[in-house]
Amino acid sequence: MSKGSFIFARYQSSKLGTVHPVRIQPETLTLVIAGLSNPQPAAVNSRLEFKAGRGRGKLGLYTRMVYFRFLPGQAPPGYSPETTHELPWLSSTNSFRRLLRRSTGTYLGQGIIFAGTLEEIVS
Repeated sequence: MSKGSFIFARYQSSKLGTVHPVRIQPETLTLVIAGLSNPQPAAVNSRLEFKAGRGRGKLGLYTRMVYFRFLPGQAPPGYSPETTHELPWLSSTNSFRRLLRRSTGTYLGQGIIFAGTLEEIVS
């Protein structure tokens, strides 16, 4: 989505019940939807790495994703206001299931509207 550096974060698998390293951009941690933040879970307890992003055509581990659009006039520089953006939801599958379409929130300090989810894939 953005053009910055990447960090290794922690991702809690709902299917495997373990915490894995995942490569994300640091601003992923600023996502808030309907008052629910996107915090990292506890310490990593698996060496398997999850992948975050669109390409799900290969065998592997893929994070659950959330989709959103910026509210009118809220898109930061470099982001299209008409595009639906996606980010991994790092922890708490309970909060992931509580997200309701058309809920509002913030990303990079700007207003967003939540558009939907994609479940975790382990293949």
